[in-house]
Amino acid sequence: MGKFSEAFERGAASAKVAERNLAEISRILQDVSDEIVTATAGGVTAIRIQSNTKRVADRNIFLINPLGPGGKEVKYDSIVAVNADATKNPHSAELCEISRSVMGFPVVLVYANRSVSCADGDAFRQELVRLLEHPQTAEMIEAVWHGATETSDSVQ
Repeated sequence: MGKFSEAFERGAASAKVAERNLAEISRILQDVSDEIVTATAGGVTAIRIQSNTKRVADRNIFLINPLGPGGKEVKYDSIVAVNADATKNPHSAELCEISRSVMGFPVVLVYANRSVSCADGDAFRQELVRLLEHPQTAEMIEAVWHGATETSDSVQ
């Protein structure tokens, strides 16, 4: 009987670590958002995580795909720059894909033909700096800032 309660206690401790890690990820993204909003004088109203879907090729051609030959829908999260105040149409740009483990870290960022795993908050911050230094990222943020039409292009 004691083994189950010990396992539960370890699970509860892990849940607290995950909660702290996810809160740290949110704080870091909020810091990025605050700085970009300031740097663009409010032209970009937020940097945030957004859930998306994309169509990917079906790897098993021998199974019947209900979506047809175009592939299947896959859900993923991305970090986007948003101008929610744009007249008529809000503008946004997907800067990178992001995946978080159940424990929060590692965080994996996918952009510019790179896939980078960040083991902790410091590595995550450092990789976000690299992302923002990328010329395509700057172009996308400027397009959102200056009100270009919505783009679904991500940094490739």
